[in-house]
Amino acid sequence: MADTKDVDYYHGVYGYIEDPTANKLLVVRKTRGAYKGKFDLPGGAQEDKETREETLRREIREETGADLIEGADYFISRSTTAWTDDEDQPRTLVHTYEIARCVVGATDSKIVSSDTDGCEYMAKIAMSERNASPLVLEALAHFDAVDPDIAEKDR
Repeated sequence: MADTKDVDYYHGVYGYIEDPTANKLLVVRKTRGAYKGKFDLPGGAQEDKETREETLRREIREETGADLIEGADYFISRSTTAWTDDEDQPRTLVHTYEIARCVVGATDSKIVSSDTDGCEYMAKIAMSERNASPLVLEALAHFDAVDPDIAEKDR
């Protein structure tokens, strides 16, 4: 196990947002941290005295430009990810996350935040360990998101 100074503990609230066909998932492109270079769900850390709904609303707006219409069916999970930081030092991220199924308004794909570079709807079947964060993969599994017969059209 890594020395505790090399372990980061993080808690966040995230949105699982499908396109109208339910074949695609709204993801952001991470530019730093343990998921750098991967697709992730829009969301992030709660600020002081913020409810999870307030966090979800703020984070979705910051990372996608969209207004949250509804967020429901939350589930909570945790993953551990080994990664190397910008100074080539080994780190471990213990990430606890709350993920809600969401409905949002129009997005702005060119929005850039402190740790993301735009958002886009990606085919669910295109998500893999190679290109997606553990949050994306777990949310897909949890919400039973991929219908193989329908998703085949996106291959």
